[in-house]
Amino acid sequence: MSWFFSVWSMKQRVRGFLYRFSLQCLSILILFAVSQTAQSHEIAQEMWNSHPSAAQSKDPSVFHDIGDLSKSDLVFFDGRRSISLSVRDDMAVVRPTSKSKSLDIPTKQKIETGPKSLEGAYNYGWCRTAGAYFLSDIPNQKSLKADPAIGEVFPVFQAGATSWGLSDRICVRFLPGTSQQVIDEIIANNGLWVAKNPSEIGAPGAYDLVVSDAFGTAALDISNSIANHPAVDYCSPDWITITEKFLKPSDPLYPDQWHLESASTPDAVDNSDINVESAWERTLGTGMRVCVIDDGLDYDHEDLTIIRDNSGREIGFDPVDGDNDPRPTLDDPHGTAVGGVIAADINNSKGVVGVAPDAELMGVRVIGYSVTSSDIRDSFLFALANDADLCNNSWGRVITLILTDICNDEDDIFPLPLDPIQRDGLEQLINNGRDGKGCVVLFAAGNSRVDISVDELNGHPDVISVAASNNLAKRSYYSSYGTPIDVCAPSSDSNPIYSGNFCPEIWTGGTLGITTTDVTGFFGYNNSNYGFDFGGTSSACPTVCGVAALILSLDPTQTRLEVQTQLTNTAEKIDTDAGEYDDTGFSIFYGFGRVDAAAAVGSGPVVPTFTPTTPPTRTSTPTPTITPTPSFTPTITNTPTPSFTPTNTFTPTPTFTPRVTQTQVSVAVGGNPVSIDAADLDGVNFEDILTADRSGDGLSVVLNNGLGEFASDAQSIPLGEGTRPSFVATGDLNNDGALDILTIAAGTSQVIALLQSNVQKGVLENEFQIGGKTYVRQDLANLDVERPISAFIGDLNGDNFTDLTLANSEGDDLTVVFGSADPNGLLNGVGERVSSGGRLPVFVTGGVFVQANPTVQLVVTNWEDSTVSIVTVGRNAADQLVSVVSTHSVGVNPRHAVVADYDRDGDNDIAVISQGAPQLNVPIDGSITLLYNIAGTGVFEEADRLVPGGSLLSAAAFDFDKNSFLDLAVSHRSISGDEGRLLIFYNDLGFGVFDPFDGAGQAPLAVTSAALNGGLPPDEDIAVADDLLITNQASNSVSVVTITGDQPKPRVTGDLNLDRTTDSVDLFLFAMLGGQSDPLVRKGADLSGEGTVDANDLIALLEARNTEVPAEPRYTSSAKDEDEAAFSPEAHDTNGDGVVDGADFFTLLE
Repeated sequence: MSWFFSVWSMKQRVRGFLYRFSLQCLSILILFAVSQTAQSHEIAQEMWNSHPSAAQSKDPSVFHDIGDLSKSDLVFFDGRRSISLSVRDDMAVVRPTSKSKSLDIPTKQKIETGPKSLEGAYNYGWCRTAGAYFLSDIPNQKSLKADPAIGEVFPVFQAGATSWGLSDRICVRFLPGTSQQVIDEIIANNGLWVAKNPSEIGAPGAYDLVVSDAFGTAALDISNSIANHPAVDYCSPDWITITEKFLKPSDPLYPDQWHLESASTPDAVDNSDINVESAWERTLGTGMRVCVIDDGLDYDHEDLTIIRDNSGREIGFDPVDGDNDPRPTLDDPHGTAVGGVIAADINNSKGVVGVAPDAELMGVRVIGYSVTSSDIRDSFLFALANDADLCNNSWGRVITLILTDICNDEDDIFPLPLDPIQRDGLEQLINNGRDGKGCVVLFAAGNSRVDISVDELNGHPDVISVAASNNLAKRSYYSSYGTPIDVCAPSSDSNPIYSGNFCPEIWTGGTLGITTTDVTGFFGYNNSNYGFDFGGTSSACPTVCGVAALILSLDPTQTRLEVQTQLTNTAEKIDTDAGEYDDTGFSIFYGFGRVDAAAAVGSGPVVPTFTPTTPPTRTSTPTPTITPTPSFTPTITNTPTPSFTPTNTFTPTPTFTPRVTQTQVSVAVGGNPVSIDAADLDGVNFEDILTADRSGDGLSVVLNNGLGEFASDAQSIPLGEGTRPSFVATGDLNNDGALDILTIAAGTSQVIALLQSNVQKGVLENEFQIGGKTYVRQDLANLDVERPISAFIGDLNGDNFTDLTLANSEGDDLTVVFGSADPNGLLNGVGERVSSGGRLPVFVTGGVFVQANPTVQLVVTNWEDSTVSIVTVGRNAADQLVSVVSTHSVGVNPRHAVVADYDRDGDNDIAVISQGAPQLNVPIDGSITLLYNIAGTGVFEEADRLVPGGSLLSAAAFDFDKNSFLDLAVSHRSISGDEGRLLIFYNDLGFGVFDPFDGAGQAPLAVTSAALNGGLPPDEDIAVADDLLITNQASNSVSVVTITGDQPKPRVTGDLNLDRTTDSVDLFLFAMLGGQSDPLVRKGADLSGEGTVDANDLIALLEARNTEVPAEPRYTSSAKDEDEAAFSPEAHDTNGDGVVDGADFFTLLE
């Protein structure tokens, strides 16, 4: 048979010859019996019907044998078929003696030190379960038995194309209905002891067994004998196999996904992850259809696979818009992040990996909007009609009561009833899904740290309710709790004080967020297609959903209850000291523990998966409000404030020499400052710095001492997790004469006011001290808005009360709220809608343009139209709101406008900043369109169209060179995606020369002018606000540039470097400029005015050296090609998804 029959340990030798002889005889008898049925084994139908995997797609009636049994060294019989085994003389399974315990040999390499008998062998590694090494390339097997460091040696067999190592362990699964008495007799009669019983394994009738005093092929012999018993489904040695990691993902962000595999993340403890890599060796979730009911799903994301019907159409549902397209809008990144946690693709060299990367997704966009109960019902029914195997719900209902005490877990019980309409849809999905086996429905427990025992939706007895743990395998401070919790999964955590929560004692120390997919482009949580700080129970829930998909893909016959049981039975108990687990192993904080993907899918051969067909989609309509569990975090910025990471440096040709003295400092603010304002916030008559910090979920304030010097540390004003403020401005919102703050929280579509108050209200969460002033938060909850992006604060009707206008990106209109003598009139107002004059308004500001009527008019940039609108609002005799709109064509994709008197005629003009269309095969550069007000009539003519090359983002008007003409500071980015610079466009009675400005930090975004070092002028005239503030997204800072010094000398002919003199530097620059093609650059060198740069210009430079230059005419570039391109939809569809929407507003900064 094999030389292994003569190898046994010293302990085994005392058993004597008769024992060994009896086992050899048993082996011969078994082989004889097996050989009689070695061709193929017909399985009785009744046995097959009781088989746990009875519904596999392959023909169950015949199990085919493997190998030539007549030439086998041994035969393995599992109860259904036989497999030929051939001994591998160069391999062995080696267990150390009890004295040596381990052999201290290197893993996955050749053994050069250690026991002499193993020198030259290759160690595949230590098998913990078997307590042995798997070795190959053994130089001399007979020397192993004489080595005192080696205890048992077991054979390795070739089975088909792979190698199986034997040990002393076998696994058996008894057929359903087998009595415990029969099971116990089989175990005892074969000299076995139980390593794991069915409850420990999580599989009925399954036992892991160990052969007492095994040697040689004893485990194989006994396994073959048991497999012939009529009560046994199968029996097999617990083979040790050699595996290679096909599924260590190549996806570049996988090392950041600590929740999947924590080994590469030092800040995550070993048992904080879900142990998914071993599960991936068995299944990737192929064939699973997952419905994500959320705020949308990015069907165009490079790392997600979307379900299609038989005609190739994407399956989805959007009851908010009443169509079948659930793609997210401007601030709907939540569902895309959820989808990536579940099923981001694997090994595509892109981004991240989901828990079940081969699963496919369908989306429903319904959460976070005003919807009806029937919309929610229809969302569940959509999942049912489209054969969803699983349905993820990372959302819940709003708790409109004040939490009693978030600092503890007592008395926070808030009944949340489920109305019969929603209940009907949910229970139909649960009970009738998957042809009556039940759809696996999962709900996030919530982020309110409340008891959900009486939440009839998230705590429904037939859903899987998921809590959150952190990177220390402890409770995330926000995670809700209660008896409905089934399991927990890893997610984000942070010190709660950063979210405005004043109970740091509830924090267990977690710090990491979840890396997952983000909405493609800029308007998701981050600036790329991936996010790094997703979290909440909204991330924990899809993690469990992914594990459930893995379980179900291995055995699609399982009911939803069986999937739920598999999750809970195999979950790992974490935080046993504080988890308060009861006698059943249940914790109100963690359920039955943190999900363990490897344990949940078990071990053994991969069971075939199935792929169901796809039925048609459904549609419905919208209306009540349901909000997602983790606060939403979109990314809509006001004026141009998006982020980017560039590469090359844009270098305009004229070398900049400062005309006046500049003082430059950098001030640190919160994460991702995207909007900025300058205002006297502390009441000491000097403008301070105020920024909206998108990733910081708050505002930053930096106080000014009046000398252009600022506090070293910014004051943080938290607005709440997921608020993602994207716009900030100041004004007197309640008409009490004091300055207030307004911000738009794009993450939650909230408009939030911080009202200056002389009375401290004592509400710590809503009250903030800025210098000696108190500000109290008040949400403008009644506003009729649709995804507001920016706002204008000003008196629109001349009644001396502050009014408020908001640009609605989804409504193609404006919401206007008029103030009144009632201090709360504006704050509690609903507002009225008026036309924006174009499609997709992204920015609104205002100014007085008509001398005969000093009423403020609105200026709106309309992205999709490439227009700017001047909107006049008022009331008619019937007290109805009316508006008059005039529009002007500007550069492609306008995103910002600056109102100022650029030609010094006493009337306001308009500078419109257009981004351009860098995505086209022939890119369209961004531009500045100057619209000049004709004689104070409010009628505008386009005089200048400045095209410096690249894309333009935002601008501020101020007199940089102190020549009494307002210049423009513009944030810029090249078409090729470079780092970005700040450009100064100089105004000398017309714009014609621009220079790069090095005073800004990396990636400048929002720009504003300010009066920082001389006190506020009485009327705050922009003409004397001669300093500059620039937000730098890459460094989370603000560059402060204060301008001082005397009036500059007059400009002179030939002064190409703008130092007010003509010298050798200008001659050098002239030589360099000759080959330039940019019309603005060439203009600086074409001194003879003949349209070319040649020797005549050099002569003109020398002849006119240092003579004063007369006022230059305005420079106008040709806008013909750009205007024609503005009519092309492709020019506005910057992300190439076929739709012009808010996503295109941010595409440049992906």
